[in-house]
Amino acid sequence: MTLDFSCCGAPPGPSIDTGWAVDVARATRSAVGARGIDVAYPLYGTDWSEAGSRAISYADAHALAEAHGASTERSAAGELTFTFEDEAHHHHEAWCPDHVSVARALSAWSALPSDVGVVLYGLGAEDPRLFSVLAERARGGG
Repeated sequence: MTLDFSCCGAPPGPSIDTGWAVDVARATRSAVGARGIDVAYPLYGTDWSEAGSRAISYADAHALAEAHGASTERSAAGELTFTFEDEAHHHHEAWCPDHVSVARALSAWSALPSDVGVVLYGLGAEDPRLFSVLAERARGGG
């Protein structure tokens, strides 16, 4: 189960709300006694403009920010976000998870029941540092 908050005309923001995902997983288990629930975490970002939204990889986000001289910031949830104006003078707002925001989300999800799995969705779009950071955390280092 997952909800991509960047879908279907949604305003700019993160692809998932980690607190919401924990609440829904708990509520689903409570209401129907479901076992084997998986919560999906999207590894891709989204670029919003007046033309709509499009999925972008971490590499895409990095390249867009660099090409347009955009400064990245971190949202309250830790995702990278930046704005820029393209060559046609269209305003863009981009959001993208990275190794920091994914690690924070997974730490928050440690409160999930032990039979709830986590699926990393969109492999190939992630920050290249993600898996080394996750491996280090699994070994107990941070």
